[in-house]
Amino acid sequence: MAINGHFWIENSDGEVIWDPHFPTYDLICRIRSANPKKPHYRKKSATRQREMISQHILPMLTSVKRAMKEGYVPPEDFYTPQSHNCASNCVRYKLKGGEGTICYGDMGWEQTGGTIWYEFEDEASDMDHFVASQMEQHKAMSQMTKKERRDLKKKQQKDDKKNAKAKAKYHAQMAQVPRSNADQMERMVACGGKVLACGAVMATMATLASNGY
Repeated sequence: MAINGHFWIENSDGEVIWDPHFPTYDLICRIRSANPKKPHYRKKSATRQREMISQHILPMLTSVKRAMKEGYVPPEDFYTPQSHNCASNCVRYKLKGGEGTICYGDMGWEQTGGTIWYEFEDEASDMDHFVASQMEQHKAMSQMTKKERRDLKKKQQKDDKKNAKAKAKYHAQMAQVPRSNADQMERMVACGGKVLACGAVMATMATLASNGY
């Protein structure tokens, strides 16, 4: 089951204490006329949260903990948050000893006028996650200055390099792990791959590529 909503970390008072921000969010907010500094979260029911956590968090967490008990030592970059992968990011956060509770629900930003745009919405279909229209995307890109486009591209390239470096270190470490543990880790990563259901982010990056950014 794909993830249309979002995972984040809250403290005992219900305050969001951890949810990394990525460069792609800035462009999404520009397209949606939203403020990236004003994120909004809307938790789903306790039943729905338990369902999603049992499907997308516990399998990863259990597999990695088992492998670590049997000698697997994740590289430091393993804990670096990766865009489009909220479930795995929360697992990494908890494995590193992060405090708080993993929550699931809708996430977005406040738009001009005070309305809330939930970019990652549990009840939305995959198509609802895509940017409303090519015209909207083109308009947002055309309003950016050359410097803004260059800065956005640099941020994304920096993010991509971090992810590539983390992936290379992961494979190097995997080569040293007993095969049974490696299989468990690979299943964990495959499970995490199903989490890449942030449609609007993917659509945005496709637009950037098609426009030469």
